[in-house]
Amino acid sequence: MSIIGYILPDSKCTKMKWDELIEIGKNYSLDFRKINLEKPLDEQGSFDLLLHKLTYQYSKSKYESNEKAALEIDKIIEYTKRHPKMIVVDPIASVEILIDRKRTSQVLEGIVVPEEMPLQIPKHLFVESSEEAIKLMKERTNEISFPVICKPTEACGLKRTHFLEIAFNFDGLSKVSSFPCIIEPYYNHHQTVYKIYCLGDRVYITSKRSSCDFNLQNLDNLGNIWFDSQKPMPEKLCGDTNVPLRELPKESFVKEIAKLINQAFEGLELFGFDLVFDQKNQKYAIVDLNYFSDYKNIPQFHNHFCQFFKGKLNQN
Repeated sequence: MSIIGYILPDSKCTKMKWDELIEIGKNYSLDFRKINLEKPLDEQGSFDLLLHKLTYQYSKSKYESNEKAALEIDKIIEYTKRHPKMIVVDPIASVEILIDRKRTSQVLEGIVVPEEMPLQIPKHLFVESSEEAIKLMKERTNEISFPVICKPTEACGLKRTHFLEIAFNFDGLSKVSSFPCIIEPYYNHHQTVYKIYCLGDRVYITSKRSSCDFNLQNLDNLGNIWFDSQKPMPEKLCGDTNVPLRELPKESFVKEIAKLINQAFEGLELFGFDLVFDQKNQKYAIVDLNYFSDYKNIPQFHNHFCQFFKGKLNQN
């Protein structure tokens, strides 16, 4: 029986029906044990694999100056150093990057995409004021053009993380409501977003209706649209529901993208990303990247999880 210690918030365990995973794990000779960070880790047994979602601790430490969270991170890192043979899913340094959209965008932009691959990495601007946003947009108009989407730099852990704003012109850019932020292109994308879930070398591809497309010849008179990505879209973003969703991309293509992300983030394996097809450039674009999502749309994902962990342990 292999022992997997896990450090996850209770809310995450509830969403993923963790009790069911623990039971199914027994069929794979996997013993899942919750780690109590209030107690010394070495007193809680020897773990063959450590599973974590430290984005919660990192976001509290960085954005809320939470000393307890910072101490928990240090405690876990020191523990992994004392147990170098223990498998850690995923690399802690890579996971830390994903709480910050600025750093995440920088890593993504560093990916060298093969010429024959119909994929583009969105260019981004990091700005701290509307004046800086307007200045950089004018300087880099050949790289980023309207409409644009403005995202908080905090990628998780705060309410404002999911507060997004679309600006269609320079007047709108002067009225962006929150800084600092990341500015990226908003792509016309057939109202279709592909939600990709990655688990090791497996990918699971789903699609859902997304925000509407805009007439690129008529942007000057449009005002900003603000929305919460965790809530139903505002009416202004709802397009024609009769427009069919675009067909799914090929699995082999999506696997290549996942491999590029895995390499760029030095071994990331539990992650998800959003993909859209840019009508203008006729290429796909990565528009979001997150760590350890809920895998809620994946049938029998508990079994897939156990197979993934079993494979990791057999490799070691």
